Amino acid sequence: MVQYNFKKITKVPTGKDFVDIVLSRTQRQTPTVVHKGYAINRIRQFYMRKVKFTQTNFHEKLSTIIEEFPRLDDIHPFYGDLLHVLYNKDHYKLALGQINTARNLISKIAKDYVKLLKYGDSLYRCKALKVAALGRMCTVTKRIGPSLAYLDQIRQHMARLPSIDPNTRTILICGYPNVGKSSFINKITRADVDVQPYAFTTKSLFVGHTDYKYLRYQVIDTPGILDRPFEDRNIIEMCSITALAHLRAAVLFFLDISGSCGYTIAQQSALFHSIKSLFMNKPLIIVCNKTDLQSLEGISEDDKKLVEEMKSEAMKTLIGQGGEPREGAEVLLTMSTLTEQGVIAVKNAACERLLDQRVEVKMKSKKINDCLNRFHVAVPRPRDQKERPACIPQAVLEAKAKEAEKEKKKLERDLEEENGGAGVYSASLKKHYLLANDEWKEDNMPEILDGHNVYDFVDPDILQRLEELEKEEGLLQEQDDDEEEMDVEDLTPQQQKELAEIRRKKSILIREHRIKKSTAESRPIVPRKFDKDKRFTSERMGRQLSSLGLDPSKAIERVRSKSRGRKRERSADHDMDVDDDGSNKKMRARSLSRSRSRPPTNHWLKLERDLEEENGGAGVYSASLKKHYLLANDEWKEDNMPEILDGHNVYDFVDPDILQRLEELEKEEGLLQEQDDDEEEMDVEDLTPQQQKELAEIRRKKSILIREHRIKKSTAESRPIVPRKFDKDKRFTSERMGRQLSSLGLDPSKAIERVRSKSRGRKRERSADHDMDVDDDGSNKKMRARSLSRSRSRSRPPTSELVPGEGFKDSAQKIKAFKMGKKSVQKRNKDARKGEGDRVIPNLKPKHLYSGKRSNGKTTRR
Repeated sequence: MVQYNFKKITKVPTGKDFVDIVLSRTQRQTPTVVHKGYAINRIRQFYMRKVKFTQTNFHEKLSTIIEEFPRLDDIHPFYGDLLHVLYNKDHYKLALGQINTARNLISKIAKDYVKLLKYGDSLYRCKALKVAALGRMCTVTKRIGPSLAYLDQIRQHMARLPSIDPNTRTILICGYPNVGKSSFINKITRADVDVQPYAFTTKSLFVGHTDYKYLRYQVIDTPGILDRPFEDRNIIEMCSITALAHLRAAVLFFLDISGSCGYTIAQQSALFHSIKSLFMNKPLIIVCNKTDLQSLEGISEDDKKLVEEMKSEAMKTLIGQGGEPREGAEVLLTMSTLTEQGVIAVKNAACERLLDQRVEVKMKSKKINDCLNRFHVAVPRPRDQKERPACIPQAVLEAKAKEAEKEKKKLERDLEEENGGAGVYSASLKKHYLLANDEWKEDNMPEILDGHNVYDFVDPDILQRLEELEKEEGLLQEQDDDEEEMDVEDLTPQQQKELAEIRRKKSILIREHRIKKSTAESRPIVPRKFDKDKRFTSERMGRQLSSLGLDPSKAIERVRSKSRGRKRERSADHDMDVDDDGSNKKMRARSLSRSRSRPPTNHWLKLERDLEEENGGAGVYSASLKKHYLLANDEWKEDNMPEILDGHNVYDFVDPDILQRLEELEKEEGLLQEQDDDEEEMDVEDLTPQQQKELAEIRRKKSILIREHRIKKSTAESRPIVPRKFDKDKRFTSERMGRQLSSLGLDPSKAIERVRSKSRGRKRERSADHDMDVDDDGSNKKMRARSLSRSRSRSRPPTSELVPGEGFKDSAQKIKAFKMGKKSVQKRNKDARKGEGDRVIPNLKPKHLYSGKRSNGKTTRR
């Protein structure tokens, strides 16, 4: 299936833009600096490269234009003729031919000037040849500017053409203007073609798609055609003629039998006969539209004859080659796009006719023989006169009967339709609840207040008790009225008048109270969000009580005692001393519990401050940060955290028998010391009395040092190095060591020299060979190595050498990491960036653009 997508054609630049694009690309992608001191071969190559690069860019751009635009001889004849109708194929071919000629001229210019540049004898001559070559190329490009502009206009128009597949199943609609073609395509497809009550509303081809028997059909709406000579038809009409001539489709010829389109049936019939040669070998259906205004039976006899002639001509097109009519075929249909009567029937008839015609054509083709050779239908020969119908097993028949008996599951939509429809039927969301008893499904959900179910506190006999209370209240009221009537005689006329007013208002309040008690307005507390206009205030209550002749002071005091203040230091003993029932006590208790200044005393949370005060105060109690750890076992909370050194857990290298081994070493050291003492005692006889005295003093101090060393070895003070922050009083100095060694009769000079050689000097040019030549154990060698490594003048180890603790697997990985690090900073160093966060954009001013003498001519430069 061939598809033509003209929207992918690249935009064609104008002549001036073409030159700018190519020359700017040459300037950016070729070297820009050359000096007259260079060798002449280098200068020649510099300018030859610019000329060749410019020619290559021109060639690529022009070749892209020539290749992307379609060749009219290679595409489908429908598109070829359509482009000829719209744009005149002669002009189109001339424009592409000029582009091709310009491409060849530019290649020839580049070839000639490269040959001349090979013999350039100076920088000036080479540069002049380069300027001449580029100038001639730009002149050729500017001369084809009109052709480039014309091709860009064609590209824009082609991109707006509908995507029509000439080889797929197609339904073509044609006829006079304003006969209902666009209304029909809007009804059967999702196209949105403009429909107006005047002629030539549709000025180009419009495409829609519809489905029939799971197959996709494209429907093409063509502009209206007038009955006039072929030479007089305009571009709009020629689009329709082109589609009728080249598309293999089912043709629907629309006929307006009402005459509202402005053309009579005779004129429409003349158009039909003038273009009937385009209907050959195509399924043709005559559609009588606008039957809502005029029925087919109501037209005149002359018009009926014309319609019958058109029908007879349509019958001849049923068979593509023979022209013989086919019985029972529908070639004349009626419909109304306004009432949609007959619209689907016309669509189905056209699709069916087209499908039959395509199948018939395929059956007549040579390919069908290859397909038929692959099929074989076996037909049994009759043995006798008995009828042998198809045998269906009994189990299959029963299964089909059961399926037919099964009732379709009723959906909520079906129930809604049965019970009055939307707005009447309300779906129950509770009927699918999974409960132990289905009778519980429609029960009301429990209402929870303060952690309790409200229904547990509801009295089922509340209505009966209310009636009894109201009756009792009525009796008491009558007694009070009788007593008051007895006392009325002792009152003055003014007091009697005030008492009557009080009784009237009291009776009104009682009635309102009884009404409110039975509604949802009986609220013990009015929340502030429902009293934004401050209607329920204590002042209003005081005015109402005063108007009734009552003292409102205690009532106002009680209301204020129940207010939810932030600072509240009164107890329940300060409340009004009035008779309240149980409900009022509960309400007062709830109001008190909501007070912010009364936290519950039985829910105090112990803070770290309270624990600190209980356990000795600050400086004695230390808060443990580990007690809130969430561990599998609470006993693990106080365990020591592992110490990590060089990526290893220190505890993994701790010997559990270290103390026992230390004792054995000390015993062995003591035995060796006794042997040394015995050997020394044997040599004492050869010493003078003065030397013997000094030796005794040395041994005494040596034993003291050994004991001190053994004590320190068991404590945390046995440090190989004393940091300066722990030696602020300068106790461990070389002078002190010299004095101590001198008091022992030893020469301290070499020891002091060695200590000074380990100091961290800034300028140091001595090596490890100048150290003291004394016998040291392994620990002293490590200490000396560490001291040397801290020196600033000591050279670093090679990059390839692996140092423990750096985090590399081997030396190869370390070398690779160093290379990646250097490579990552190359671009930053090249751009003179200060670091990764340097985002400065420098104001570059190239010297060759902002300095030097300028030549004569225009001030615009590239």
